[in-house]
Amino acid sequence: MQLDTGFAVVTSVAVLWFGERLRRVVPWLTRHSIPPAVVGGLVCSVVLAVIDISGGPAIRFDLRLRDLLLLIFFSSVGLSAKNATTTSRSLPRVRPPLPRSLRVVAYTTQNAFAESFNGRFRDECLGVSWFSSFADARRQIAAWRRRYNERRPHSSLGNVTPREFRLACLEAA
Repeated sequence: MQLDTGFAVVTSVAVLWFGERLRRVVPWLTRHSIPPAVVGGLVCSVVLAVIDISGGPAIRFDLRLRDLLLLIFFSSVGLSAKNATTTSRSLPRVRPPLPRSLRVVAYTTQNAFAESFNGRFRDECLGVSWFSSFADARRQIAAWRRRYNERRPHSSLGNVTPREFRLACLEAA
C-alpha cells in the first residue's frame, strides 16, 4: 500500500499530536524531557512493525518530504528542550551550590573537555577498530587508553608524553 505525500504529512502531524497527548497521560515522559515527536514516533514505529510482522499490508510512505520532516523533527526536539532542565541534570552536585551564573560556565567548560576527549576517542579508537566481541572491544579500548594516557604527546604538557613529563619533573626536583 503506497501512501502519498499528503497522507505522510497528515500522519506526521497526527504522530506529533499523539505524542503530546501521551506525554500528558504519562508524566514520566515529561519529567525526563522526552519530546512528543519521539514518543509519537516510537508508538507509530511499533504499530507499523506489528502490522508488518503479523502479515498485514506492506505500508510504504512517499519519501519526497522526508528531509524536510526530519529537519522539522530535530528542530522541534532542540527547541523543546528546556535549558534549565538540561543543565541541572548534567551538572554534578557541588557543595556549596554554585551561583546560577557560575553553573552555566562550569557546565560549558566541563563539556568542552569531555567533547574533546570524546572526539579523539571516536576518531582514534572507535573509527579505526573493528570489534569481534565484547572481550575484544574491552581489550582494544584498554590498549588505546594506555596509549592515550602514557605514550601519546599531550598539548597540555608541552607536547610531550606523560612519561617524559613525569621524568622531567623528577629531574627538576
